[in-house]
Amino acid sequence: MKKTVLSCLLLGCLISQSAIPVAAAASTNYFEVKDGVYVVNDKQKTKTSKTLEDTIPKDTFTKKSASDRKALPKDEQIIVDSIEDYVNKKANLKNRALAGDLIDNAIVDLAFNFAFKRDNPLFNQISNILSSNGVADTTYIDWFNALTNKSKRTLTVLDAPTQKNILLQANYIDNGSNKTIILHNGYRAPMTGMLDMVKFYSDEGYNVLLPDTRSHNSSEGQYITFGYYEKDDLNKWINQEAELNPSRDIILAGVSMGAATTMLSQTIPNPNVKAYIEDCGYDSLAQQLRDTLHLLTRYFEYIPVLNWTDWYQKEGQLIDKLNEQKVKPILKFNLYDVSPFDSVSKTGIPKLFIHGEADSFIPPIAQNKLYGNAIGYKERLSVPGAAHALSFVTDYTRYTETVRSFIKTVYNLNTKMPVVAPDVNLLQNPTFTFNATNFTNWETSTNFDNSGFLTNPLERNSYSEFILKKSGTKQVVTAAQYNNGIRFYTADSYNDGLVGQNVPLISGQTYELSFNAKNETNAAFTYPNVLYGIDTVKKEDILKGDQTTSKSLQYTASENKAVKVKIGAKLGHNPFYDLTHHSHTTLNEVKLVNTDRTPPTGVNITNITKKGNTINISGRGEANTKIVIENQEGKLLLEKNTNNKGEFSLDLTKAQASLYHIFNVDIKGNKSESRVVVFQ
Repeated sequence: MKKTVLSCLLLGCLISQSAIPVAAAASTNYFEVKDGVYVVNDKQKTKTSKTLEDTIPKDTFTKKSASDRKALPKDEQIIVDSIEDYVNKKANLKNRALAGDLIDNAIVDLAFNFAFKRDNPLFNQISNILSSNGVADTTYIDWFNALTNKSKRTLTVLDAPTQKNILLQANYIDNGSNKTIILHNGYRAPMTGMLDMVKFYSDEGYNVLLPDTRSHNSSEGQYITFGYYEKDDLNKWINQEAELNPSRDIILAGVSMGAATTMLSQTIPNPNVKAYIEDCGYDSLAQQLRDTLHLLTRYFEYIPVLNWTDWYQKEGQLIDKLNEQKVKPILKFNLYDVSPFDSVSKTGIPKLFIHGEADSFIPPIAQNKLYGNAIGYKERLSVPGAAHALSFVTDYTRYTETVRSFIKTVYNLNTKMPVVAPDVNLLQNPTFTFNATNFTNWETSTNFDNSGFLTNPLERNSYSEFILKKSGTKQVVTAAQYNNGIRFYTADSYNDGLVGQNVPLISGQTYELSFNAKNETNAAFTYPNVLYGIDTVKKEDILKGDQTTSKSLQYTASENKAVKVKIGAKLGHNPFYDLTHHSHTTLNEVKLVNTDRTPPTGVNITNITKKGNTINISGRGEANTKIVIENQEGKLLLEKNTNNKGEFSLDLTKAQASLYHIFNVDIKGNKSESRVVVFQ
């Protein structure tokens, strides 16, 4: 395997030894033999745990002299010269003095090409300096070339930035197994760099699918997107394997960007994916870009036109500009939305996190964050002395033993994954269908106070709009269904137009009202204000311009009761020199949802006692929620409520089942990871 720091070559399979405590039992009849798995009348098994304290290296930007620059190795002087020439050509227009914004824009352009474009000579120059001079072991290349059970696979996908189809390619090794490992390469990594890992999995008997990531190796594409589009490609490879072999189990593994892609791909779990292994993946794209761009900015110390600014401190601003000026308009996504940290909290798929303790490119703290935020069964492995993407070669024996152990545990693990309840819109008729006299299920008002809402029959005008208010014979507030929402016409000042409905809320739960708002007033200077609120909480926002704007408001209920939820608009700004004295405001995609998207923690079983064919289970869950008992097939056997301290006690018999899954289900319906009781 080529030992490259930047090209995250390997695909990681790792596992740590996570502690499985023994239940503190008042009876000797049961033991916690695995995390969350209890066996009555079995023997105790224990494991040990290991923790890692992470540190983040911090650099100081230091202005370098001309002599410092001359002292650099020749290849690094060439890099500095290239950066300086690029900035001068981009920013110095007709010998005008360089301005801050011109420099920033030049650096943004340089950074975009450096990080995202497939072919970038500057990255290759820096990569060659930071990488070793080793080459991929020809032993693995010869082994791979000699295989007779390998074939090519392809996928055609739409490339969103260019709106063109691109062809992706992969190698497939068919070992006749019912389990396939999909290995995902890292940032700018050559396919040959992963062949030692491929051989390990193939020798273990797995089928191996080795895709070339878009814009890498034999696959087409102009841009590398750090997992954003690559995650969709990976899901298509998963689907292709599942369609060809519907009963096949799939285990994912990835290194660096490949690890991030793996985590992002399973935000919504694929039923064929049984587990994934991430090796030195980043926790957020914003942070990873900061680390990647640091490879560039460290050379700015040697360039006079740049070294008067502390670029290390400015990397955050640079990433903001990069996002607004390049990523959004060219690549069509927001880099701040790319978050493996969030993805690992969305699904209970078993996860293995690995990281080298000497990783300076993606510091080990990323592993701590990912592991800490992950739900479901999880393990971790930290490899002393391993630099970025080199854990496999640094400690091959420990690495491979951990992989075997993790996969074996996954297939023996009987706990069921947590389930996040879907968001349900608590508002009735959010598209504002109507009858002859009203919007169905909605009250109307011309007063932001809760007391002004009525269901009185409304008159309609010649535009089929409901008339909410008149001033004399003049219609000053009207409303109509429009674009799957509602549009308000409001004339003159101090005339509010609103709709609302009473929604029962539960004490302690947090709710979010959200909708899109658009100013559709055909005027240069006149614009509306948008009105919205829950109960006594009210907001009024200016709505300038003609862009659709997302609005939201969160509210935590202090008691069980129905509260007024309302949205609307008013004439916000109408200068005397503007001949338009009214505004049009469209509100749609109106939703009120319970924001609890976190499954409860798995039930804490405090005691199990057995008497004959009956066992009594005591424990704790969330207060005033449900304890749900199911058999292995998911059939409901029993429900029990916890008290206001979260405590519960219940009896089960062997006649009902020999294996029970115990869940905690909260008010919204989020379902915890199960606790398993095996009754022997």
